Amino acid sequence: MHEGSAPDRARVEWSGTFTPDGIGDDEAAALFHGIYADGLAALTQSLTG
Repeated sequence: MHEGSAPDRARVEWSGTFTPDGIGDDEAAALFHGIYADGLAALTQSLTG
């Protein structure tokens, strides 16, 4: 997490490396997009109440 351009902003960077097993690249990317989006939503909720 990095300080953002305003006091109420932050930049979060996540990365990962994976090899899809039994699903296509697009499906795996969508799955991880959902995981990261849910994680950011949970972070936002915990910081804002």
